[in-house]
Amino acid sequence: LQIVRDLYIEKALIGYEPVWSIGEKGTPAEPGYVEESFQLIKEALVELERKPENFPLLYGGSVNVENAKQLASLDSCDGLFVGRSAWSKDGFRNVFEKAYAGYKSKF
Repeated sequence: LQIVRDLYIEKALIGYEPVWSIGEKGTPAEPGYVEESFQLIKEALVELERKPENFPLLYGGSVNVENAKQLASLDSCDGLFVGRSAWSKDGFRNVFEKAYAGYKSKF
């Protein structure tokens, strides 16, 4: 997040992906871990005197149809970035529908 301060960035999307969840054999992070990580990022943004609402937080890392709903429903999660699970139009639709259901459950 140092770059946010050094470059005077006022708005940006922030994508978070744990290193162990990257790639075909990646393991998705547990939802509690993602929420905790996002809270730490928001705290860092406040320390950098930035408005957290100007920095939507996206989770990536082995997002798939099985975990998209739960991840998208996390309080601090503003969206998902998805890799191979969305390579086909059916895969994209399935992940989107699950994620959207999770997102809607927050309201």
